[in-house]
Amino acid sequence: MKYLRIISLYIILIITVLSCKKIKPNEIINSSLLNESVNLNDSNIIWIANEGNFNSGNATLSVFNKQTNKIINSAYYYLNGKYLGDVFHSMYHIDNEVYLVMNNSGKIIVVDDKTLIYKREISPLTSPRKILKVSTGKFYITDIYAEKVYVYNSTDESINQIPLDGWCEELVAV
Repeated sequence: MKYLRIISLYIILIITVLSCKKIKPNEIINSSLLNESVNLNDSNIIWIANEGNFNSGNATLSVFNKQTNKIINSAYYYLNGKYLGDVFHSMYHIDNEVYLVMNNSGKIIVVDDKTLIYKREISPLTSPRKILKVSTGKFYITDIYAEKVYVYNSTDESINQIPLDGWCEELVAV
């Protein structure tokens, strides 16, 4: 009886190991699906922010095509050759750009809304949460631990501050 259990355990282990298939990233990079499916302006596309684990730097961006029912995981990494960072908090589509807020990395990554290609980075921030365009080239950025609202100027990429008495997370344009 003891030998039967051991043999059964070995058989299960062998079947488990042999049934795994490793997907090669190059198969995804060369896929025509990736080249045709990143345009945020396409109504068939859904962008998915995958937060990742705190302090692991493993946040990702996935692209889902509703028409073909296919998903591309880690699309940002495959197109740009670099990782997003730690804790993908939120994402905003403003004009022809997408702002990817990386909360624990203290930065906002700006990408093109048609190609998902990296354009610039807004940093250093403490722990950004939300971004709001208030006028041409002027954005407010909330930061949960900084006790200030950042004022970002996209024209010269400068960052100023509005001091607060406490933390701020939400923004509303009135």
